[in-house]
Amino acid sequence: MEIWVPFRKACLGGAGEVLVGDRIVNVLIPPGVEDGHGMEVEGVGFVVRVENDAQMWRDEADIHQTITVDRYEAKEGTDVTIRILDGYMKVTVPAGIEMGQKLRLKGRGIAIPGQERGHMYLTVAITGTDTGRARVRKINLGSGD
Repeated sequence: MEIWVPFRKACLGGAGEVLVGDRIVNVLIPPGVEDGHGMEVEGVGFVVRVENDAQMWRDEADIHQTITVDRYEAKEGTDVTIRILDGYMKVTVPAGIEMGQKLRLKGRGIAIPGQERGHMYLTVAITGTDTGRARVRKINLGSGD
């Protein structure tokens, strides 16, 4: 039998329910459980299947995500709000960042018991648009007075 677990619950751990025969049984998902991990609940063996996440992926205790900024924001720097495992966080993208560079959020990865907490790595993608510059131009043009 298989237990399908959402990505974030697999990373953070938590309680869940499993249908065993005709009854529902509570199960505790350990933090950092990986796809294919075997578990036993009330004498019944299960294989954990971790659902994919559209924004994040993991490498052991580390979490990875790609963030996108435009060329102007990459040149001048900007703040972006990103989704992390347990909510949202504002991150400063430094001026002069280049395509493919990574930002490290220390200790924002998975807390696997008996191991050092992982980190979150943000890989920067830069679009060809200058939406940030267009906003600045519009502000600077003003009313013409």
